[in-house]
Amino acid sequence: MQATIPVSSTKETAIPFKEGKYTGKIEVSILKKTDPSAAYIRAVGERISLECFQGQYLGSLKKLFGSEWITDRQELRDLTSIFGSKMGMKGYGESLSEEKKKIEQRIERDASRPYRGDMFTGFAVIDNENGKIIGRVSLGSGYEPGESQSGLIIEESYRGKGYGKEAVCIAAALAFVFYQNQFQVGPKKKKAPVNRFTASALNSNKISVSLITKVGLKYMRSLNPKENYSDEPRSLYGVEASEVDGLLEKLIDRDKFSWEVLDMG
Repeated sequence: MQATIPVSSTKETAIPFKEGKYTGKIEVSILKKTDPSAAYIRAVGERISLECFQGQYLGSLKKLFGSEWITDRQELRDLTSIFGSKMGMKGYGESLSEEKKKIEQRIERDASRPYRGDMFTGFAVIDNENGKIIGRVSLGSGYEPGESQSGLIIEESYRGKGYGKEAVCIAAALAFVFYQNQFQVGPKKKKAPVNRFTASALNSNKISVSLITKVGLKYMRSLNPKENYSDEPRSLYGVEASEVDGLLEKLIDRDKFSWEVLDMG
């Protein structure tokens, strides 16, 4: 089956929201290989797409899934501009900029998981217009088997224009697909079919807390010192995976949402 590839446009795309609901298209495609075990994930929205990082596996992924799916990107360059600043890491609780090596290690960790068949990882947020990576969304492992914890960061120049909210809506659609297929998630050697989606935020970050709660996640608890990678208090919010379907009705236009999981042998 032919892959869905974002088409660049010379026109400025309108913000795809009406009365708080996402009105754009969402097309989720997941490629799977069983020998070797590997996957490639793409979720195409109206203005942006979420897609696997490639890292050192670029050549191998092209051999597995074809060059029509896997195209080279400047991952390190683009993420350095996002993570490599104090402002960029503020929402993650960091006080200092990340070094280039740490950013490269982050890319490699994100890229290695789906390459080994693990669906839960960090995804590049890509501007469909120019192919630039403008952020990172994660649907990673949580604190318990079956729990997936999310995170989001968007480049400063794209903030205040609905891109973060659009990324959250697309990630919610992707979470729904993960739940429908009962993909396993959790700490190492303690994985289980996904049953809960969570996100954490600094208590002082009112914008993040507002975004998290508006999409339907509810306060669960305060993180303990071992869980919290910041000196500031941070709380965990969550929703049961079985509730994601109902949340999507409020978040997106379901008539414009489609998904497929392609087993490529």
